[in-house]
Amino acid sequence: MTTLITVITPVYNGERFIRETIESVLGQSYPDFQYIIIDDCSNDATPTILEEYSKLDPRISVYRNKVNAGPLTSRNYGLDLAEGDYIAFIDADDIWLPSKLADHFSFMHLNQVFFSYTDFAIFSESNKEALRSVKCLNRYYLANLFSQSGIALSSVIYKRDQDNLIRFADCEPGRYTESDLYLKLIAIYGFGERYKEELLLYRSHSGSMSLNKFGMFRTLFNFYYVRLNFNFLISFLITSSIGFNSLSRMVKRVL
Repeated sequence: MTTLITVITPVYNGERFIRETIESVLGQSYPDFQYIIIDDCSNDATPTILEEYSKLDPRISVYRNKVNAGPLTSRNYGLDLAEGDYIAFIDADDIWLPSKLADHFSFMHLNQVFFSYTDFAIFSESNKEALRSVKCLNRYYLANLFSQSGIALSSVIYKRDQDNLIRFADCEPGRYTESDLYLKLIAIYGFGERYKEELLLYRSHSGSMSLNKFGMFRTLFNFYYVRLNFNFLISFLITSSIGFNSLSRMVKRVL
């Protein structure tokens, strides 16, 4: 396989963990990738570390935001610079297993899958040996945006659309949600498909950000009302239905 995969990492003051993340990308058995790192105006040792690695491997390109813009805008900047046919994200404190790109992309290629994710393991910043495995849903639909059975962005690979429309919603740095990206992926590809291997180590720490359920509801509503031009009532009914169905599944799991 000679398909180019663009890997994107946004980083802000990531001196503690960014080396591990970069090493895990450079250690991939799949060699055909472009690695874009967006420095979001770090004021620690991150710029020095990034410059060091950019000199070591020509596949790495480092860019710096003019102002601190947050991870979503930084990822969109990376998407504008991407040259690959497929996109993969990895956050600046997560770690890929060496076969992540090779095994995951091979699965997608053989099965004609265009939006996929893997299982992952969660570990704390203080104890990498204490792993908690997370088995994802076999398929990821719109309704799953509201469920507790989520997917990790650092495990996702998807095929780029020609017009580069699959991207994150522009928002203020303090707001963090990946739901807009998933909405577009599902709108284009129907659903996401799980690759049943644990290929990501997801670092959980005090700085980790979680998805806001109300924010997802608002994003989903805007998708139908603003982007698809449905009327207000229909947009509200569709969004409410998706949210209710997801809530029902959560209640059934508890009971």
